[in-house]
Amino acid sequence: MLLDERRRALGINIGIPRPSHMAFLGNPGTGKTMCQGTSMIVHIKMNSQGEDTLFFVFKLHESCTLQAIASVIERETTEKKRKEMNGGLLDTLLVNAREYLDLWLSFECVDTEEICKIRLGDSEAGLRVLSE
Repeated sequence: MLLDERRRALGINIGIPRPSHMAFLGNPGTGKTMCQGTSMIVHIKMNSQGEDTLFFVFKLHESCTLQAIASVIERETTEKKRKEMNGGLLDTLLVNAREYLDLWLSFECVDTEEICKIRLGDSEAGLRVLSE
């Protein structure tokens, strides 16, 4: 990715571009696909990253509260889609959000905070792809 090169040029040690995988197992109706639970897992995943993860150095913008992310997931996905994707929804949300971040950022951006901060709008756009 072009902006990853920019991040490296700014001295930001971004992680290796390798997708992470998760599986959430459990009986139907145990709440594994609930929006609030999913938003908590997004926060946990974004706050406990190793250097070998796809989202190393990336942070969620302050607007990405648990309630805000849960609302986006509920609004932008159907219950059927959440059940179909199970844990795959998280990676799709974050990967697509990062791609949308790169779409609106200017290549001239030198703000190391701005260039690595995923906003709520990026998450919305990332999930909107699922319904297209």
